[in-house]
Amino acid sequence: MAGSQGSVIWFEIWVSDIEQSKAFYNSLFGWTFEPLADYDAEKYWQIVVPDSAAVNGALVHDPERDKPTGRTSVLYIHVPDLEQATQQALSLGGTLVQGRTKITESAGSFGIIADPEGNELGLWVP
Repeated sequence: MAGSQGSVIWFEIWVSDIEQSKAFYNSLFGWTFEPLADYDAEKYWQIVVPDSAAVNGALVHDPERDKPTGRTSVLYIHVPDLEQATQQALSLGGTLVQGRTKITESAGSFGIIADPEGNELGLWVP
């Protein structure tokens, strides 16, 4: 994979309930999923974002996975409306971790939600 040192080239979100997680991320961000057949089609579900230069990633199904008990790596995802995305995440079974927080005038704002499995995600607006 090409990229400069330090750039994000892949991410994985580990989950115990694959169908619930696919529904959560599909409803929140419009992500769809394809099994990663050349690697492990039962465990890895590649995230598909049409017409996007998004970083590649996958949901990784591990039914024996314990839910996180502390902060893990946080991915920040650009959303058009922070409050709307936060409310949508909550209606889909997510939880609010941190409400709108201004970074600077020029850097925008973010909030942090957790998916139903406890994985934290940053939502960012310019």
